[in-house]
Amino acid sequence: MDRLKDYFIILLSAGSGSRMKNISKNTPKSILKIGKSSPLDILIKKLEIRGAKEINIVLGFEYRKILKKLRNYKNIKIRYVVINDFINNGSVWSLYKSYNLWKISKKKRILMFHTDLLFSSKFLDNIIKSKKKDIIGVRYVRKRKFKKESFVVEVNKLMKVKKIGKLPEVDDPYGEIICINKFSHKTFKKLIQYLKNYFRNNSKNVTWEYPLSEFAKIYDLFILKNQKFKWININTKKDLLEARRRLG
Repeated sequence: MDRLKDYFIILLSAGSGSRMKNISKNTPKSILKIGKSSPLDILIKKLEIRGAKEINIVLGFEYRKILKKLRNYKNIKIRYVVINDFINNGSVWSLYKSYNLWKISKKKRILMFHTDLLFSSKFLDNIIKSKKKDIIGVRYVRKRKFKKESFVVEVNKLMKVKKIGKLPEVDDPYGEIICINKFSHKTFKKLIQYLKNYFRNNSKNVTWEYPLSEFAKIYDLFILKNQKFKWININTKKDLLEARRRLG
């Protein structure tokens, strides 16, 4: 498969994993051991299988350890940027800093991932195949049984994003946000400009979802309907143990 050869692929991997306490004290979450692999390894292999020839990664915390890991990949070009102010800044700041890599790229479609995720390959394929150009990754939650810490999304009948936030900020949530997103060149350029203006008046230490919610009020962002796959966002020791249980 070569579905991803024309995509600019961004991996956000700068965070220190502060909620993991001593587990990720000296090791980024993305390269913590899960069986014989790691979240970053699993993600890159998914991308390679689908034809990715280049990935762009934003690094920060213990970045040399991640770079050492990336040297194992001989068939994919790795481009990276290191941000030094990762401790007090959120993932949306990492996304904004990815502009330094994107501005020299000629690729017209963008895929963005957090690197502490485990998710279904089918969901990735659905995003790639969709004719929608601007997609926010969302898992449908049956009977609205949301986790307390989850960011959720409200949409209209056309699956257009209306609002993103945590309960009870969102009146009628459809599903929970997963940090896998697809953007057109035009929308991503507007998003970067929006974030540039946003940071003039707001803290950089903000989760990705809140600026995205405001951006969605101005520009059309969509989700895919009825995506019911399993996933894990490795934020805590409990999440890590669950990932290891599932993947052995």
